Formats: sequence, C-alpha cells, structure tokens
Amino acid sequence: MAATNRRQLLTGAAAYAAGAAIVAGGAALASEAKGATVDRSAWERAMREYERAEAAVDAAATASRPAHDEWLANEPSGDNVAMEVFFPYTRNHVLERLDPDEFEHNLFASVGENWFPLEADKAKALAQIQTLRDYHAAKQANRDRFGIDATYHREMVLDEALCGAIDALLQMPAPDAEALAWKFNELFSPTGTGEIAGWDHAYVKQTLADAIRLAGGTPSGVLA
Repeated sequence: MAATNRRQLLTGAAAYAAGAAIVAGGAALASEAKGATVDRSAWERAMREYERAEAAVDAAATASRPAHDEWLANEPSGDNVAMEVFFPYTRNHVLERLDPDEFEHNLFASVGENWFPLEADKAKALAQIQTLRDYHAAKQANRDRFGIDATYHREMVLDEALCGAIDALLQMPAPDAEALAWKFNELFSPTGTGEIAGWDHAYVKQTLADAIRLAGGTPSGVLA
C-alpha cells in the first residue's frame, strides 16, 4: 500500500520489541477498563475517515490498472538508442538517467581539449545523441497516451489523504484493545520481504503509551 511505503521512509529505533513485550503478557488485551475513559466516538469518526480514504485509493488503483498495464506493454525498448557516443556509460544509465542536452554540452565543450573530432565525427555524435532524445520523446508520448502523469498526480493526492488518516489514528489515544490491535497491526505488519519497519520514537510512543494504559499502568519517562 502506498501509505505504508511512505511511512517506511521514517527512520529511527524499532519499537517492535518493546510493544510486543507489553502485549505478550496478555494484560494489555485483558484489561480494557482502563481505556473506558477515552472517548471511542472520536476514534470511530477517524476510523470511518480512514476507511473512506482507503476505499478511494483502492478504487483508483483498480480503475487505473488497465491503462497502467497498457502503458507498460507499449513502453519503447530503447533498442534504437545508439550507445557508441555514450561510452563508457552503461545502457541502463544512458536510457534512464542521462540528460542528452547536458551530455551534448559537455561533449562539445571538450573539443580541442581531450576530443579532436572531424566534422563528420561531430555530425555522427549529434545524430547518436538525438537517438536518446527520440527515446525520451517516445516514452513521454506513451505516458501521455495513457494519461500516466495525470493518474499519478490524482493517486498521490489520494495516497496523502490515506496517510493523513492513518497518522491521525496512530496519534489518537486508543480507546480499547480493539483499537490498540489495529495500531499494532498497522505499525508492525511485515513488509513484502518479511521485515518490519523501524520507527522514530515520536511516531510510536502514543501506541506504546496506549498499551501501558490498557494494561493498567501509567506511561512515564520517555513514554509520557
């Protein structure tokens, strides 16, 4: 999910071990009475907002999938790009990272210093550089054909709304064990590679404080 990917960019100490130890004792989930003083209606409103945002992201992804697949299927291969002039850069670097205008400027700035071309050599170099410009133009035309840039911007707006809804829930006191379980699932579910993200303490301390409160304790020290 895009929201998870964005939040995984946060860095800091992993809170999983501390949180798991709190829950493992069973007291956190068994003692919901301490959470009764927290208004659940605010949590439910925030959860509904999250569910609306998640549904909007899922619907947009489903709607854009056919065009996305067609776009990828029609991507230019780059086989027509002449690589000779770009030596010693790798093919992938040339196709995906090299700016042909900047390359041309730097190449011709070296004339008379470390490059002594004939006019035919210059013409050949210009023609080969143009093949990279043509490739870039073909890629952009393919993006335009399937509306990829417009789709990306629309989905970014929806992703940001979803991230905001998730963050609002995580920073809100959990009213009970069910809410706490949602937070832990959101924070500590493994990624596609089986890893768990590390979190800045400021981002997870509300959830850890929830676990202590629902277990009947009082957050103190760095958790306060």
